[in-house]
Amino acid sequence: MPIFSTARRYRPQRFAEVVGQDHITIALRNLLVRNQIPQSLLFCGPHGVGKTTCARLLAKALNCLNLTPEGEPCNQCQACKEFLSGKATSVFELDAASNNSVDDIRNLIEHVRYPPTRQFKVYIIDEVHMLSQAAFNAFLKTLEEPPPYAVFVLATTEKYRILPTVLSRCQIYDFRRIPIPQIVQHLLSIAQQENIQLEQRAAYVIASQSDGSLRDALTLFDRLASYTTNQTITYTTVAQILHLLDDDQLFTLSQKIFLSDTAEILTTLRNLFLQGYEPAEILRSLRRHLRLLLHAHLNPNSLKEDLPPETASRYASFAQAIEPALLLSALTLLHKYESQLRYAEDKQSILEIALLEMTVLPWLNRARTIPTTTLKTTSQPQTTSNNTPTQTKTSQKPKTTRTTKKTSTTTQPAPQRTTPPPNPQKKPTTTSANKPQKDPFQTFRELLQLQSVTGNHH
Repeated sequence: MPIFSTARRYRPQRFAEVVGQDHITIALRNLLVRNQIPQSLLFCGPHGVGKTTCARLLAKALNCLNLTPEGEPCNQCQACKEFLSGKATSVFELDAASNNSVDDIRNLIEHVRYPPTRQFKVYIIDEVHMLSQAAFNAFLKTLEEPPPYAVFVLATTEKYRILPTVLSRCQIYDFRRIPIPQIVQHLLSIAQQENIQLEQRAAYVIASQSDGSLRDALTLFDRLASYTTNQTITYTTVAQILHLLDDDQLFTLSQKIFLSDTAEILTTLRNLFLQGYEPAEILRSLRRHLRLLLHAHLNPNSLKEDLPPETASRYASFAQAIEPALLLSALTLLHKYESQLRYAEDKQSILEIALLEMTVLPWLNRARTIPTTTLKTTSQPQTTSNNTPTQTKTSQKPKTTRTTKKTSTTTQPAPQRTTPPPNPQKKPTTTSANKPQKDPFQTFRELLQLQSVTGNHH
């Protein structure tokens, strides 16, 4: 029966075919070439990045009869053919999620005692963090001092749940998330082999949705390929099937927000709700969009790896018209409302409030810069009618002390002060050019303060 899953059909058969894990494959091949095989290894990292694949390649290479000088299995000898056909009697895979009791570990320990038919007996224990604490304790002695022919390869996605006593007995290899460009390149290669025309922009969307997991990307590719009738996967098809907000909708919505066009914002949200988009999905897409705008403003070259060239240039040109402080304030506001949206009953209202509050951010950003400009103007020394700069308070203190001593010794009275004292309630006059923008909430705050004072007085 044919295998329909692309992830299984194109599973790597050599270490060089593993995508995005060069730091792991190089180390494993060096161990094979030098014949320095550790008997306990721990592969940890996110799901779908190649942990089980590397464990199977290691098991096949350990029993390969014609290992290449680069540490690759030949895939031609009898041992490799048995492994490829699933008939290898020296390789055992155990799912710790369903075999996590002490009895299961006891059966494994009893099975380890029998010598293998090949050179090594390899045990691959997947999801090892699901073992119970009693099972871990029963496994410690065998893991520390296994027979010379036994090799244990443990795989997990949650390393922090494994006992420290187990970690100290294993060589730990941390797998990383696969970068987007490498996923895109792999998707385009598989699409070419499958005679499917995959647009580069669509491949970038699939890679960004997989979150660094190649298996998730290949699963999405299978889903999209099943919808196509002409063997073509376009960006529009990906956005429709995955129900994603496309770039045009996000650019239009962000433009209305920064222009404070509240009527168009509510109209756009209503249309998105009618199309079936959830409020959490809209907010999440808008947050990712603003994050890309912030990166495009601060470092335009950083988007070349995560976006196609035409989309990256569009973000760079759009971001130049927006200040980074405004984008940072908008992202902070969306993060605050995203946590509230999870537990809210009326999620649409929460999203509308969030976007309408973002329309006030341009005013808030300008208001923050006003104190900085006023401080710069007042810090300069003021000039009198004689065009001589007046001295500061620190320089006036010793002069006043000297004048008081002189006036106490002389009989002439001190000249009276002709200039009236400054009125603390009088506000400084400002011209229309440098007049600060009026706070629209100032009257509301004054009313609140007046009510509080009146209530305390009564």
